[in-house]
Amino acid sequence: MNKTVHIIIKRSGVSNSVKHFIDYQNSLTEIAKNSNGFVKSDTFIKYEDNKKNNDKEKLSIISISKWNDLEHWNNFKESDKRLKVYNNYKELIIKESLDIYDYKTNFNTTPLL
Repeated sequence: MNKTVHIIIKRSGVSNSVKHFIDYQNSLTEIAKNSNGFVKSDTFIKYEDNKKNNDKEKLSIISISKWNDLEHWNNFKESDKRLKVYNNYKELIIKESLDIYDYKTNFNTTPLL
């Protein structure tokens, strides 16, 4: 039986490239929408002011996507189309992290916190 997964990706980029960084995110979303097993995605943008730390001002994006199963996600992640887009924009990325979560359907076994 296939198990739905959610992928949470956090990306940070330099804010003087906001348009290009958002173009990168939009390009990945368009490729994902046309990939087998893709269900949906939501994106959230956060602007951070790190000047007090003598750092560059940066833009953070969190993308949460839902896939029919891990195999479909992995096929997208390793696809030539996705890698080509990544390589076109990688100089804008300060940091990128990825977490994979199973979708919990039985809440009776999890205590409320």
